[in-house]
Amino acid sequence: MALVFPASMFISCTDDPVNNPNDPQNPNNPDSLVVAPVSTPEQQKKVLESTAVAVMDEVAASNFEDVANLAEYLAQEYSEDNYDYSNLVEWAEECYDALAGTFVKTEVEGEWSWGWIHFYDHYKVVCAASNFTGKFEAVKDTMGMWQYTEADDLSFHVQDAQGKPCVLRLATSGQTKKVKLWGEMYWTYDSYGNVVDTTYYDVNHWYVHLPEVLDITLTQDGDELAKVSYKVDLSSIEGDEFDLSKDKLNMTAAIEFNGYSLVVDNCKYAPKNGTAVAANFRKGNKSLISLEASADIDVTEEFYSSENNKVEIDVMGVVQVKGAIDSDVYDVIDAFEDAMRADSVADFRSRLDRVNEMVDLQLYYYNSSVPAAKFELRLFESEDVDYEEYWHIEPVIVFNDETSYALGEYFNEEDFEKFLNALNKLVDDYDNLIEDEDDEDYEDEYYEDDVE
Repeated sequence: MALVFPASMFISCTDDPVNNPNDPQNPNNPDSLVVAPVSTPEQQKKVLESTAVAVMDEVAASNFEDVANLAEYLAQEYSEDNYDYSNLVEWAEECYDALAGTFVKTEVEGEWSWGWIHFYDHYKVVCAASNFTGKFEAVKDTMGMWQYTEADDLSFHVQDAQGKPCVLRLATSGQTKKVKLWGEMYWTYDSYGNVVDTTYYDVNHWYVHLPEVLDITLTQDGDELAKVSYKVDLSSIEGDEFDLSKDKLNMTAAIEFNGYSLVVDNCKYAPKNGTAVAANFRKGNKSLISLEASADIDVTEEFYSSENNKVEIDVMGVVQVKGAIDSDVYDVIDAFEDAMRADSVADFRSRLDRVNEMVDLQLYYYNSSVPAAKFELRLFESEDVDYEEYWHIEPVIVFNDETSYALGEYFNEEDFEKFLNALNKLVDDYDNLIEDEDDEDYEDEYYEDDVE
């Protein structure tokens, strides 16, 4: 867990940390969370723990109290107990009718098989965001209602506890392209839900009018609290059904929430080469975790392969994990399965070495070009409940001084106590943040009665 969720309190204020007493990399700083240099296994433990604790500090539940309070108020104030949702239901039915109008039967065909003629009715279903538009305003009356007016996009207008306007909006722009999502097949049933004849089927082909740009935003008094958006290059999709063997895809996407953002600023797919993705999780302008991955993917109807696979995770410039598989991923899977079929310990170890040769996964600090440790699979001897010896595989971390530890041994509770305490606190804080007020009121009433 310390490898998956690392971060750091390290903030560089000068190029010379020794002369800057406030720099957390300075070993003379009494509040330093970083051990310099980072070399021995014990020093690396301290760095990994401090970075893991720091990333949890950056996403503390207290940063989301205002949003949680707003969500709780809106859920209670605009519940079905206080507002009549019949307008919304009627609008949804009209939207569905517009959608159902695109249920077009395209063909009826028969197929002879095993002495039966199977009939298939094919329908085309097209979903488009343009079907879902309108402006809904919550109007407080004796019984609150949702007032509807026509609009080019879809939006819902409410007020917070202080009477400030809040707006949830879905908007699309640019061109659209019809793309097939999936197909479904149903048996024909009678009014009692019984199968009439399993030789008759309805086959629905679902399509979507994929917009070039889509934005979903939540604002409070004009300030943006949350936004989900994407932009896709529609010209890279040739037909109306995305074909992995020939079509390309280029897109960007972002989720922004209360000062945090997860941005996918480079997601591209091209058959046989050039597939890549780059993502960055930020708090304000500070990059917490970034990810880059790439591979050469080849896809046909009968074949799939992925070569030159690379991934790099960077955490605030402190911890980097880099991995590479030059050969086909399926070759690695086959080699691992082959190792599991070994008939002796020596053969087992030899075949497992082959897997380790194919996978390169290493740990770095502060963007150094020299890895501080690597990960691999090794054999361990154990005993089962009947005290019979057997061999099993565990991932290990291997340091430059040739010392190695099983991950469960290295990341133990004693050495990572601060991290585990911080993690438990983080989970408890979020649990308290989203706890329902009704449950709290019930618990308070229950304990009062118990005391009496």
